[in-house]
Amino acid sequence: MSVAAPFRRKGVGRALLQTAAQWASAHGIERIELEVLALNLAAINLYEAQSFVREGVRRQAIKRGDSYIDLIMYAKQVE
Repeated sequence: MSVAAPFRRKGVGRALLQTAAQWASAHGIERIELEVLALNLAAINLYEAQSFVREGVRRQAIKRGDSYIDLIMYAKQVE
């Protein structure tokens, strides 16, 4: 999931996460998992504000140019 730059910081990401959780609950899905680039602090703050729990890190999982970026794994139990 991503939100286009002009729509960031307007509640769109939060609405998408809440809608996904509602859909999952209605369809018997009990857990949502995601991965986020470690440098994406805005997304990390959003996920943590939505009760996602950090479960681990995939070190140097993404290569961008000559450098590597960690992926942080999050999950949330659906109510």
